[in-house]
Amino acid sequence: LQENQLENAIEATVGFSGREIGKLMVAMQSALFASENGELTESDAWEIICNKMNEHKEKKTMVGANVLSKAGLLNDNDKRNTP
Repeated sequence: LQENQLENAIEATVGFSGREIGKLMVAMQSALFASENGELTESDAWEIICNKMNEHKEKKTMVGANVLSKAGLLNDNDKRNTP
């Protein structure tokens, strides 16, 4: 990634834990090793970043719902609509 692309990736991953960033780098490394020419295209990199961003959002939703449920702050309708 070029410098400006890397800056965009950094902005996209704000709030990621160290573990999530590590998993992102492992996913990129795996894609790099699996590529035919040993290069990772910008679109491939962004596909990986977007996948990890979605995982992060799902994790936040799941953790948030779990915390609210344990605190007794979810009603029955909320619980049915929670993953």
